Parts: sequence; C-alpha cells; structure tokens
Amino acid sequence: MIITTVTAAAFVQGFLYFVGVFFVLYLIGYSTFLFLSVTVGSSILYRRKREAHYQNQLMVDCYVPVTIIMPAHNESVTVESSIRSLLTLDYSLY
Repeated sequence: MIITTVTAAAFVQGFLYFVGVFFVLYLIGYSTFLFLSVTVGSSILYRRKREAHYQNQLMVDCYVPVTIIMPAHNESVTVESSIRSLLTLDYSLY
C-alpha cells in the first residue's frame, strides 16, 4: 500500500512538472507568435498606406511624382501659351 502511494505521488508530481513546463513553453510560443503577427501586419499596412499615396486615380499600379521644368529664355512670345498648356495637363502629382 505504501509503495503504491509513493508511486502515485511521484506520478502526480511528474505530471504537474510536465504541465508546468508545457504551460511556460506555450506562453513563450504564443507571445512570440503574437509579436511576429503584429510586426509583419504593421509593416504590410505601412507599405500599403505608402503605396496608396502614390496610386493613380485610374487604378494603375503605381507611379512616381513628376516635376516639370520648362526652359523659357527669350520666350516672351510663347511663354504664356506654354504655361497654359502645362496647366491643362491631367497628371495629378506634379
């Protein structure tokens, strides 16, 4: 009878030790998974927000803002029509 009680107590103690180790490993794994999920998700959302800023109204994948430089040395006759022509362009980021 005493041998059975000692064996049962050792079994219960070993089982509780195993459950404790499993619980700690589970918490470490779960917190690591949550950290990685938040990190990857936030980087994806940041990239999508940044790309949406440059997305065209016509739903083209992506385009780059353009700066228009117009030389106008001794162009007093045609500078007004050139500037009006540039102002009528249909490009949203310049």
